[in-house]
Amino acid sequence: MIGTTELTKRTLQGLREDSSLKKQPNWKELLRNLGEPQMHKIIEQFLWTIKQGLINNEDIVIKKHFSFKRPKPPTSGNCDKHKLAMTNHKKASCCDKKQGIKAYSKCKSFGNLRREIQKCGNCKVVKQKSVKSIKLPPKVKFTISEEFRQSLNIGTKGKK
Repeated sequence: MIGTTELTKRTLQGLREDSSLKKQPNWKELLRNLGEPQMHKIIEQFLWTIKQGLINNEDIVIKKHFSFKRPKPPTSGNCDKHKLAMTNHKKASCCDKKQGIKAYSKCKSFGNLRREIQKCGNCKVVKQKSVKSIKLPPKVKFTISEEFRQSLNIGTKGKK
């Protein structure tokens, strides 16, 4: 995840390579006395930095107000033996499946199965292959936090 501080560092790093902005020794002073072309370059660099983060599959969060996230596709990281064992466990009566994750967390046979999967070399190979073969979706999810939405007096449907 890239936070505001890291996003700023990366943006400024990109801007330092620009010769017209390189001459300014103090970045705070630069930001106070910006002209339109310089501001345009900063905004372009900022957006480019966000784009690069998303290309590198990093989530971006700006001051807990906004977030850019690329949905992660589901991966199947188990070999055939352990896929079958997981399917059999879902059908087994060793724990009450109606309780959801609570039942699974207390189930000893499920805990043993998870430890077995973590140690399995074949499962690791299958997971690596599936992660490499998956193409990231082109869509990006943009979310506005509920607190920020309330501070702007915007309802959940975007109305004022």
